[in-house]
Amino acid sequence: MDTTANEAAQVVALMESGMHQCDVARQLNLSRFAVRRVFQRYQETGGFIRRHGSGRPARSPDLNPIEHLWDELKRRVRSHDPAPTTLQDLQYAVVAEWVNIPQERIVRLITSMKDRMEAVIKARGSSTRF
Repeated sequence: MDTTANEAAQVVALMESGMHQCDVARQLNLSRFAVRRVFQRYQETGGFIRRHGSGRPARSPDLNPIEHLWDELKRRVRSHDPAPTTLQDLQYAVVAEWVNIPQERIVRLITSMKDRMEAVIKARGSSTRF
């Protein structure tokens, strides 16, 4: 789990005051690794907030095939006319649409992962057509 900006600020302040890494970790209930990572980032960049391009990969849920499947399921349920008005109607609509998603669509999402990953590498992590 990532540290919050407040925790990172506390890590930097305590480390700058001369406190040992293990004591900072214990006091803030963080792992020693998290403390070391935050303070190292501070020493390298002068800041403690992780930004894009910091050398760590971004979380990319759009590369996960299940996210595309959830999106399709949402679109299918939202297209219901009339729209579900009760929880039971919504549950029925979700299940009905889930079973109607063709297996070929799921297979296509999974098999496209190689192309997705190659596009991300080629774009150096920037946006792709996916």
